[in-house]
Amino acid sequence: PHFLFNAMNAIASMTVSRPHEARAMCVALADFLRESLRVGAVPAIPLREELALARSYLEVEQVRFGDRLRVEAEIDPACEECPVPALLLQPLVENAVTRGIAGLLDGGTVRLEAAAAPAEGVRVRLSNPFDPAAARRGEGVGLSNVRSRIAAFYGSEARVVCEPSGGEYTVRLELPRPAGTAGR
Repeated sequence: PHFLFNAMNAIASMTVSRPHEARAMCVALADFLRESLRVGAVPAIPLREELALARSYLEVEQVRFGDRLRVEAEIDPACEECPVPALLLQPLVENAVTRGIAGLLDGGTVRLEAAAAPAEGVRVRLSNPFDPAAARRGEGVGLSNVRSRIAAFYGSEARVVCEPSGGEYTVRLELPRPAGTAGR
């Protein structure tokens, strides 16, 4: 809901001064919402679909933040078909933007990495710059929900590790390879 309210307020503020960008943001938002409704109806999707949804979210935010938001991704094709809970990354990406990029005058880069770890499964890493002096304490609802969803889907075999260090915040997801997907 926070993202939707922020997006709608951004669109409203751009309608007069930046109408073409407001329209682009409306289209990107509609695409993101349509896809999130589709995948939200299933318990798991391939990681490649989850990454595409995260990119779709970031496209909406790039209209809002312009050059202040940059995105980099390094995805190992070997992990793209691994099933993950639907909408797992969205709250993490949203936190990277709202708790990181939004608080920095010059913005920064959200970096998303995913790699297959043959014995363990999949490792996903999301990092972003943030202002440690302005950081809110505690995890917040989004990260807490991700922890709960991972525990429900994978049990105790998965981990969420948060690593604030200096001016960079990193969240690592260590996800086991689900039964029956060895070698994929």
